[in-house]
Amino acid sequence: MIFKSNENDLDQNQTDKRVPATLMQRFLALFIDRLLCFIFLLCISYTEFFSPDFSLLFKIIKLFEQMIPTAVIYHIIFELCWNGQTPGKKICQIRVVTENYEPLNITIIFTRNFLRFCDVIPIFYIAGIVSILNSKKRQRMGDISAGTLVVCEESIDDEIPASQILPDNNSEFSSNPTENIYNQKD
Repeated sequence: MIFKSNENDLDQNQTDKRVPATLMQRFLALFIDRLLCFIFLLCISYTEFFSPDFSLLFKIIKLFEQMIPTAVIYHIIFELCWNGQTPGKKICQIRVVTENYEPLNITIIFTRNFLRFCDVIPIFYIAGIVSILNSKKRQRMGDISAGTLVVCEESIDDEIPASQILPDNNSEFSSNPTENIYNQKD
């Protein structure tokens, strides 16, 4: 599978109406997702976290160590099962899609989420923020490597493919699927 890495692809393709998600939308979705991961970890380690055996600082450090793999698994599972969305992305009305309109698969989702480790360098997503701000398609390093975009949900074109539209025997069949819907006789 070949992914385009040319930043001018969206400029060259005038029919692409997908709008990249803003930095604020992405940050808010990430915040919501991390909060859900934190609550999940707190729930499964409730008795250990609130026991008097260790210091609070040690417990917090241990919780954050568990947060990294949990967050990666969380994003992979939700983006795979929810067609490019996590609960945070769904609330913020954004979605992960491929640059070349191919369906998302485990390899693409794993690649973009595994490279979250690079975005966190040196602290709190500085590398990811710089990457998003310097990319015309607003991609972080994981998106560039996987050939994905994070776009606003409302900008995704949900046209019905021509293969799913059956023409009526008495009507003409157009190559434009939208015309076929409106030209069908009842």
